Amino acid sequence: MKCANCGNEDPRMLFEEDNGEIIYCSKCCHRTRTSDGQDDLVECPYCHRLRDRKALYCMWCNCAWESTPKPSPKFSRELNESLRDFDETLTPANIRYWKVRPKK
Repeated sequence: MKCANCGNEDPRMLFEEDNGEIIYCSKCCHRTRTSDGQDDLVECPYCHRLRDRKALYCMWCNCAWESTPKPSPKFSRELNESLRDFDETLTPANIRYWKVRPKK
């Protein structure tokens, strides 16, 4: 098995989770489903971007899975606009320690 994100095939850096249904890569900190070899991602219910299924908080909007109260539609629209602007202005020059994955 290999990591869907970085292609790592080193068995010393890949760990089984959920009874072998998920592989965790300690090199890039991503999870891969063993059933289809794809990233184990789900859509965030607040900002609608893909995020790690086991993450406690969304890396995009910082909302928790069980966040209460749920963000308002106005807040969600404003957040989506800000994230879209961020995506459009993102260049290698203004990234220091982030690994940005290409849009799908």
